[in-house]
Amino acid sequence: MRTIICSFVTLMLLIGFAPAQSTKQAGTKTDSERTLTQGGGVAGLNELSREAAMILRAVPDSQLLATQTRQLAPAPSQGPPHPPCAADESVTFFDAKITTPITVCSPLSAGDSLVNALFFRETKPTRFKLTDRAIFQSQANLKNASLARFPYVCATSNGPWSARIISERGCIGTCSPHNHLFVVGVPNSVEFHWFGRLDRHPAGFEFVGTPTQTDHQSFGQCHGGTGAGGN
Repeated sequence: MRTIICSFVTLMLLIGFAPAQSTKQAGTKTDSERTLTQGGGVAGLNELSREAAMILRAVPDSQLLATQTRQLAPAPSQGPPHPPCAADESVTFFDAKITTPITVCSPLSAGDSLVNALFFRETKPTRFKLTDRAIFQSQANLKNASLARFPYVCATSNGPWSARIISERGCIGTCSPHNHLFVVGVPNSVEFHWFGRLDRHPAGFEFVGTPTQTDHQSFGQCHGGTGAGGN
């Protein structure tokens, strides 16, 4: 009988707790949040910059938030018709190291040791806190992230990060190859697209050393011509 009574009391407490949580207004903090924020969990940490916070996206199937970047480049103007640009149609693959700021945030309640172990093994990140609810309220892509997980602890690093580059060259249209660089081993996609030589990439990242070619696949000569590939 005692077991039944204890179970009933526990159930009532849980039922009573749920509505109390649901009536919590946006922008207010629970006692536990105040304790975490003031009691050493994020004490001494600077707030993550708004610029870094605005490009955070929820990581699917996890409690994490992470930088997401997809920087596209318009195709160069083709101008008047011209002879075939390249000797062949091809795709070339490269490995590279780059520097670019990437941030990963986890709820303080979950701890951030796993984040450091998974994503910052080769770099020493700078830690920040994310306690500004306005970031979530202004970002449609973050509204699905539960506000109940506040506060967040964030780790930010410039790298270096490992990246892959796919460089595609066609027979007609623009003479410039289309380069697609993406960072590997990070929670959300961080990628850059541009046309032309590898060293004429857009702002947003820098190469560490020179990219290393890993493979080249040719799909045949262009119209039997021997024109030089464009830069």
